[in-house]
Amino acid sequence: MNEKEFQAAMRRAKMWKKLQPEQADYFVGLQRGLRRLYHGEKFGTDDEHTKWLALATDPTRRMMGIGYRVGLNHDRLPGPEDVQGLRRMLGWSVSEMADWCGVSPRTVEGWEQGRPVAPAAAGRLKQIVEF
Repeated sequence: MNEKEFQAAMRRAKMWKKLQPEQADYFVGLQRGLRRLYHGEKFGTDDEHTKWLALATDPTRRMMGIGYRVGLNHDRLPGPEDVQGLRRMLGWSVSEMADWCGVSPRTVEGWEQGRPVAPAAAGRLKQIVEF
């Protein structure tokens, strides 16, 4: 990611944080992940990085962790149609992805094998990668 792309992504994240205050935790994590992606190991310690990655599986701070992982992977994000790629990027199990989308684990397994994703669930998946 070059400086111009970094600055543009940060501006979008800040704008969306103002437009969607109920999603502020996600955008806080996203901005931090973008900073780590751009600055590399110069931004934050390895322990902090590990803690931020773990937030994606913490029920109380999940959105921060999701945002962090999306920011960190901004230059190589899978699309919402790549359910398994998204799930792996987030470090989630099939059950955790199912909980996020409001479906059964079996449904997620079906998506990963190529079955179509229901529109409501597709909206949830798009929330992860689009801002």
